[in-house]
Amino acid sequence: DSNASYAKHVDTNGKEQITQKQADYKGSVGFWGNVFNILSAICVISPFSLILVYLKYGREPKVNYNGIYERELPSDDSPAVVNAILNRSNIGEPDMKGFEATIMDLIDRKIFKIIVEEGELTSDLILEFDESRYSELSIDEKKVFDLLNTFSHDNKLNVSRLSSQLNNESNGKLFVKKFDEWKDIIKDDCIGEDKISQYFNDRGTSLSSGFTIGGLIFAAALFLISAFSDHPSAMYGLFASVFLAIFSIAIAFIPEDIFGQWTPEGRVYYLKWMNFKKFLKDNSLIKEHPPESIVIWNKYLVYGTALGVADEVYESMKLHKPNLYEDDYYYSDLYRFHSYSGLIMLNSAFNTGVSAANPSSDG
Repeated sequence: DSNASYAKHVDTNGKEQITQKQADYKGSVGFWGNVFNILSAICVISPFSLILVYLKYGREPKVNYNGIYERELPSDDSPAVVNAILNRSNIGEPDMKGFEATIMDLIDRKIFKIIVEEGELTSDLILEFDESRYSELSIDEKKVFDLLNTFSHDNKLNVSRLSSQLNNESNGKLFVKKFDEWKDIIKDDCIGEDKISQYFNDRGTSLSSGFTIGGLIFAAALFLISAFSDHPSAMYGLFASVFLAIFSIAIAFIPEDIFGQWTPEGRVYYLKWMNFKKFLKDNSLIKEHPPESIVIWNKYLVYGTALGVADEVYESMKLHKPNLYEDDYYYSDLYRFHSYSGLIMLNSAFNTGVSAANPSSDG
């Protein structure tokens, strides 16, 4: 009403303004709808790019090796080096089994001697350190010797009580620190980047790692944008970002040699050691071809530890006890250590130390 006393009069065409605002709003809705749809499509389609990475860098080379199993050690590498090179999660870096295998090797060589202290109710398994032979050790073996000696008393380590020692945050952190130093020695000094490159091409692995990082960043950004938007298509962005985040994290746990590849030399190395592991696991094969020397049995147990099949080797040793004779001294220590659950106690203690070093991650 143009005669209204308290109304504000605007002399303009309001219909055109309303129509323009509706058009602008419709255009904005359409624009952001396209943005969310495109970004969501990128999240869903981008994982397929890893197929190209696999086809180019992940397929293994054909090699002239057709062995079914290996009875002899395929190489003269130390158990820790074998463990590191065959560690598909991080090729070139040893894990706890490599560390335990080094201890088993030092027991086999009498650097660590076995003592069983009988008590009224329980028995304690003791490792006694022979410091007179310290100079014989390689740099990584000295690190293992020093690490265990840190928790010993009078050159004697009570394996049965090591877990309680490491169930302490400061001791756990000290163990993890020294253990990480040992891993670096194996990777950098005992193997080296040149040998790792000689055996494995990690180009595809690097690309998949880049996908994980980029995917998580992209997913996080899209999730935040979608979460704070009231656009109907934002829902697609939320679902797509969660999918990409989960996929990116999953890729990080895939073995390195899925998108990376062994060189021809590395492939033969890998296959021979896997066939040796198969031989150690198959009791029927060992029964058909039992080793004649106690020393070889001990080597089987040491490298079986590095390959994660120590229990299978121990069971074979119980079933196929060879004649001891002059080798009885060598046989008894390593065999007794395992029979007294020494390896189990070491593994439990070391895992306790890792957990104690990271108390906030217990949940």
